[in-house]
Amino acid sequence: MNFYKNVIEHKGKLLIRGVLNGKDYKDKIDFGPTLYALTKEHTQYKTLQGQNLKPIEFTNIMAARRFRKEYADNSPIYGLERYHYQYIGQE
Repeated sequence: MNFYKNVIEHKGKLLIRGVLNGKDYKDKIDFGPTLYALTKEHTQYKTLQGQNLKPIEFTNIMAARRFRKEYADNSPIYGLERYHYQYIGQE
């Protein structure tokens, strides 16, 4: 059985504890989160109001944080800010 015991964010990295193939493990990884911005193009991603969204993928958590901080005033940015939940959800 494989599962996570704990996933937390620390200094821009994800610290993971879990069980893999019946053995405990620890890992420290760089994670590239995805945020979403409004677009006029037709996409498979939508807001709750039906507006189209385009995914913006980042190479690391710090880049996603900088982007959100710089562009949050200009246009709404969608997606989870708690990046460890985003990591767990994509597995």
